[in-house]
Amino acid sequence: MHSLEAALNSGLKKGETGNNDEIDREINEITRETVERNYGEVISARDEGYNNDVAADEKRGPMRESLNVHNGIVLDYAIALIKARHLTAEQEVAAITATILHDGGKLNSSLLEHHIAGKERAGAILDKLAKTANGTIDGINISAIREKVLEAIDRHMNHPFLVMLNKGKEFPQPQDEVDEVVFDADMLANIGFKNVGLRLNSPKYLEEDAGKAKANGTSVIEESFKNVMEGVEGMQSTVLSKEAEKICRDTINKATAIFEDMQSKGVFEKYTPKEETDKVIEDPSLVISKCSEIKTSLNQEILKTAGEKGIDESLAKKFIM
Repeated sequence: MHSLEAALNSGLKKGETGNNDEIDREINEITRETVERNYGEVISARDEGYNNDVAADEKRGPMRESLNVHNGIVLDYAIALIKARHLTAEQEVAAITATILHDGGKLNSSLLEHHIAGKERAGAILDKLAKTANGTIDGINISAIREKVLEAIDRHMNHPFLVMLNKGKEFPQPQDEVDEVVFDADMLANIGFKNVGLRLNSPKYLEEDAGKAKANGTSVIEESFKNVMEGVEGMQSTVLSKEAEKICRDTINKATAIFEDMQSKGVFEKYTPKEETDKVIEDPSLVISKCSEIKTSLNQEILKTAGEKGIDESLAKKFIM
């Protein structure tokens, strides 16, 4: 059983599956592969938008690569959540479509407004697709799900970091099951160490982490991981559904186990020795210039540690930078 499904089904009584067997769609057969096949036109339209964004500004290229990874992880979590919930056929298709398109506006807008740009782009994509392919997505009329898809995209934003950047003002809240699937899947995708890479490539965050390292007698990268793990722990109180809470608890425990094992073995100090902390405070470029190399090595350490602890490789790959 896939690790996400195992997390969802843990605690169920004997004979229960966590799925709704009464609905007339083959929920248990939803996989990344079936979604990529049945929603291929939606995915292609989203990617065409990304291509246009990068063509307009080549600096968006690295973020495009990150989005490719993020979108796949969010989709995996959404599929697991859909399998565990009693969704109608329309809700299922709306949830998957909104998941695919939820960050469609991330390259051509600001971080705090990408839901608005994403909603506009999604509307244009759905309107175009409504004129082709018999006006359906996976057998459901686009007109029946259009507004729900746009609402779910609009309501996926309340990540604690984004709320903080928005000066404490919250974004539109999820209101129903489709909104919750998209929101929870996006939040679950933040469990892991990808934001360590962001901190190692930022003078501001490196100075912050180096200052803590000096005060605590630790290494700079260890403090970067500790900062990210604080945010990861916060996901437990951020997700909304009981299904997401099960996945969240299990996934956080595994990420924590990897972090603590690497910490106990002194892995972080190999890349930013304690005696070099003052140098990093004075010149963060000492780390930034090696960021790509360090990330590659740390990703290998994460996967190695996960294997040693018996953590599913497909889950561990969701943790890396």
